[in-house]
Amino acid sequence: MQSAGHITKTPERTSVQAGLTTLLNWRAEYPEALFEVKRHVYTSPNSVFRLNFSADFGTVINGKRCGIHLWNTKKPPLPERLTIGVLSLVKESYPELDNLVVLSLLDSRLLWSVDDTRHVAIGQSISLRIEETILSVEEELETSTKARRTPPAPPHPPA
Repeated sequence: MQSAGHITKTPERTSVQAGLTTLLNWRAEYPEALFEVKRHVYTSPNSVFRLNFSADFGTVINGKRCGIHLWNTKKPPLPERLTIGVLSLVKESYPELDNLVVLSLLDSRLLWSVDDTRHVAIGQSISLRIEETILSVEEELETSTKARRTPPAPPHPPA
């Protein structure tokens, strides 16, 4: 809290302080020991992009080993269905955990991964849509680059 007080931009400082307060209150409710969760890089189905996922910490909630990711951002909003889908997809890379969880520091809401193929399919669908978007933009950039005229070479000085 003390170092957060040194943040110069008032809205950012207020947001960080409110988030820390929420986290401290949440930890008082769930005082289990913390543990480190390894970082994982998810590669999209066609290797078009990679997503670096890092839980902020691990802890036990109701007897379940969970990797917790903290969310303290108003925009973009945290869409529940999509968040659960992506968490469920990434969770497949964490056999040592029971769940991946997002803790929203804005409202203390917990969003949990689920072991359900329907939710994993949502995550996969999102991944494929992102790939399509990236490939579409790349194609558009290639087309616009090819469409540009190449400027003529500058004249060479007489020898």
